[in-house]
Amino acid sequence: MPLIHKQINKQALRIFCWQLALLYSLFSKVYAQNPSPKREFRGVWVSTVANLDWPSQKGLSARQQQNEFIEILDHLKKCGINTVIVQVRPAANTLYPSNSEPWSEWITNDPERGPNYDPVEFMIYECRRRGMEFHAWFNPFRAMYYTQSREELPENHLAHLKPEWIVTYGSTLYLNPGIPEVRQYVIEQITEVVRKYNVDAVHLDDYFYPYPIPGRPFEDKHTFSEFASNTENLHNWRRANIDQFVQALHEAIQQEKKHVKLGISPFGVWRNKEEDPQFGSATEANVTAFDANYADVRKWLQKHWVDYVIPQIYWSQQFPEAPFGVLARWWAQNHFNRHVYTGHAAYKIQNNADSTWNNPEELPAQIRLTRTLHQSIQGNALFSCKSVLHNTGHLSDSLQEHLFQYPALIPTMPWKDNTPPLAPKKLKTRKKQNGIKLKWHKPAPAEDGERPYRYIIYKFKEKEVININHPRHILAVLPGCQRWFLDQQGQDTDRYVVTALDRMNNESRLFEVSLANHHSSD
Repeated sequence: MPLIHKQINKQALRIFCWQLALLYSLFSKVYAQNPSPKREFRGVWVSTVANLDWPSQKGLSARQQQNEFIEILDHLKKCGINTVIVQVRPAANTLYPSNSEPWSEWITNDPERGPNYDPVEFMIYECRRRGMEFHAWFNPFRAMYYTQSREELPENHLAHLKPEWIVTYGSTLYLNPGIPEVRQYVIEQITEVVRKYNVDAVHLDDYFYPYPIPGRPFEDKHTFSEFASNTENLHNWRRANIDQFVQALHEAIQQEKKHVKLGISPFGVWRNKEEDPQFGSATEANVTAFDANYADVRKWLQKHWVDYVIPQIYWSQQFPEAPFGVLARWWAQNHFNRHVYTGHAAYKIQNNADSTWNNPEELPAQIRLTRTLHQSIQGNALFSCKSVLHNTGHLSDSLQEHLFQYPALIPTMPWKDNTPPLAPKKLKTRKKQNGIKLKWHKPAPAEDGERPYRYIIYKFKEKEVININHPRHILAVLPGCQRWFLDQQGQDTDRYVVTALDRMNNESRLFEVSLANHHSSD
């Protein structure tokens, strides 16, 4: 018996080792097929409504709020995130001094005076220092969040000033998108921010018309009677209202600042194939963006009214009615030469009835899947910030150590700008006691008049081939106002390259290489 037992153990061990080798081979192939790309949108939503992400609670001082946001950015930077999408207008109230709307109760206890600093200006500045983009997130038509009460709203709130614009639906107040004056008002609120601040993008979420409550109609029949033509039905009229809003917003942003992008994060299912056999996805969702929110996102992409979309594909790969993979591939096939980044439900990790989310590899597997579609899907965004900060299911660990191990530049948008900046000049290095110091001169303006908006530093070992296409060589992403860098881990034999990025992330050519052992005067 003992001999037989040993033979069985040896056989079991051989089988186990064979299985382990097979698994390693499979994972190696997956990672080889899905390397960390040099260009990839890596975003995180930062919700301010009801203090979901930031600030962590009401009543914090300006210094406490700022310290919290700095900690958020530092953590996200370590995780490889290059874009933050911050909710600056959550419910007809703002996180900035507005000409017509009150301060948000989630940023200050005094809606008339606000905090003693400008949060948006501060956040943009901190993002610039870290080479990150700032996308200003607006909820266009929500007027009051359900945790608020109408009686507590400040006197200058739209619910008091323009009650004829307001529709009560459930426990929430909404601006009526069917009123042309309302749509124009929202556009003016957004373009005010574009005009005042150095934002990289305007971002809208999925709340156009609200998600339907069974048995409760959205009361806009009087508006429909006043503004609709005789040939329109209610549903087509609502969609036309949102179409007109998106098109007009896109044009208004372009008139203010051509470099500012317009992005929208719609509900993850545009339409099911059952409702639209020709263009719909092979899903069975109970609601869709087209029919519930009256958001014809596919049309917006086709008409080029948006620069990017981040569909909220908040389901697992195994969810029967709307599998992640099916929807990712559908959006990849319907991008119409505009950017698609997939939205991921980080908040569901180990916190959802779908047991698939108990597997910490579910979300990383989704990101790796989208990388197989990299010709059509250029990145990902995570909802929300809190899940990344808390390292739920080791998400932060996975981002830092595997998925976003190397920095990534944000994808270019050639339809907005395809002229690269000129390369930096006179790159010099000097050995210091605490590392290698690099200095360079800014180049002349490019053909389109742009100077560098950021600088990228690449680092190579002594015998490495100079190849700036692999992200592992990216040492730092710096703001355009900084023309020096100290590499504290630098060695005498290291070599460095510095290139320039313009506002739309076009990169200059490689101009010159500097050796760390090349001494120069400061």
